[in-house]
Amino acid sequence: PWQITEAMAMPGWTTNARRTTVARRYALRVGSRNIEDPGTIFTSAFASAAEDNTADFIVVWLGQGKADSPSTGRAGRSGDAECRAMMATHEMLKKVVLEEGSDEVSGSVAFHTSGVPCLSCVGVAAQFKRHYPRIRFCFTFMNRPLSEREGVLDDAPAMEPSMFSMAPKTPRRNDSAAAPRNNGASQGGAWDKYNPGYR
Repeated sequence: PWQITEAMAMPGWTTNARRTTVARRYALRVGSRNIEDPGTIFTSAFASAAEDNTADFIVVWLGQGKADSPSTGRAGRSGDAECRAMMATHEMLKKVVLEEGSDEVSGSVAFHTSGVPCLSCVGVAAQFKRHYPRIRFCFTFMNRPLSEREGVLDDAPAMEPSMFSMAPKTPRRNDSAAAPRNNGASQGGAWDKYNPGYR
């Protein structure tokens, strides 16, 4: 896997809050041929929704993203740096597989991205891993430093986490209307102390 400082020291790594950067490296074997990439940088760029449709992997619009309508000229996810890095690796492997006449692909690939990947890119990563089961796949990411986030200053006061903010994001129904479990005794322990309505 990449060390964060190592990835950030690569030429081309950007701290632009409007761009995501991915560092990729691999040591792979296709048939009898060894191929290596000690490090390549990919940066997010505009791609149309039509480009999403031409990819070998399914690239879908998941998560919030911009408010553009998926059917009226929105930017495609295939322009995301994570997607670009994985698709470029896949295209390279397709070419080498054809040249070698062997689909025996093994080795390792590591990606490190400057921000938390969107669900669309996580979906592409899952497809990549499934397509190449003999490749050890490592995908790391980090939260950007506050100074790299648009409109946020490093000297902004830190907010204390509250117990309310730690409650589950998915609402759960109150079990009071349901049949009691464990003879009506609580099963949550410390969980019930901080989340009395969730059991």
